Amino acid sequence: MKNKILGPAGALFLIAIITIPGAASGAEAGFKTTVAVKLFGGLGYQAIGDLNAGLKGFSDSIIYVDMSLFYSAGGGYGLMHYGLDAGGDLIFQFGRYVGIGIGSGYLRTARKSELRLTAPDPSLHNELWTFDPVVSVVPIRVGLFLFVPIGGYSKISLNIGPEYYLASVQSNLRDDYPAWWWNERNEEFSGRGFGVHGGIGFEIGLSSKVALILEGQGRLAKINELSGTHVYKNSFGFEEQIEGTLYYWTDYWTFKPFPHVFISDTLPSEPWQSNPRKAVLDLSGWSVVTGLIFRL
Repeated sequence: MKNKILGPAGALFLIAIITIPGAASGAEAGFKTTVAVKLFGGLGYQAIGDLNAGLKGFSDSIIYVDMSLFYSAGGGYGLMHYGLDAGGDLIFQFGRYVGIGIGSGYLRTARKSELRLTAPDPSLHNELWTFDPVVSVVPIRVGLFLFVPIGGYSKISLNIGPEYYLASVQSNLRDDYPAWWWNERNEEFSGRGFGVHGGIGFEIGLSSKVALILEGQGRLAKINELSGTHVYKNSFGFEEQIEGTLYYWTDYWTFKPFPHVFISDTLPSEPWQSNPRKAVLDLSGWSVVTGLIFRL
């Protein structure tokens, strides 16, 4: 993981240094240090990792069992990847080509999906599973910004730097037998971790102070310490709460392997639970954003 992060980061940094031959001289003659505010938003993609794999495996195991009982299945867990990526940076530009920025933002990835199981006989009950996970992340970053004029007020901009992530996840699984009974599994957990971000953008100068920016961004980051609360309840009034860690394992309760991911207060160790480990939330991905940059 370490080499995967440093490789792209080092390459982009090297490109940046080559691109700005005047950066070493700092503030060129006549240049006054400026401050810029950059605001952006757009579409983001995150890998998500074990959470997607485990919930899909759980959904697939239900389909496998019910179809063996002659139920027909429709739908299933839908992988979540896409969502909102928004944020802003405060950039201190101390040369024509170079600046240092600090910033933050908000990432949100969610997807609600359903698994419908139709009974083979009208005397039996149909079943409806609802999957509703939401991943929310607040990134806090610093970065090196590089600006390459291309004519008029327009520029090519590059940025790269470390990023710290505050991630929280809510996951609701509801199993509903209409007009008969239901049960729910609600999990809320959080974690923190470091990564690296970078971007390349095109500034369309509207004036000497304002520019429209179109930018492609990327990040490499994984969080492998996730903890929180698991609450199980059903229509009979039973409720159970567990405080623990998010674990990922291969489950053989159907006598066929399916990945699972749930919170437990101990490392899963039942005979049908194979290769348990702490689950990893993979925030690596990309985004395409647009916004404005104001130079004060």
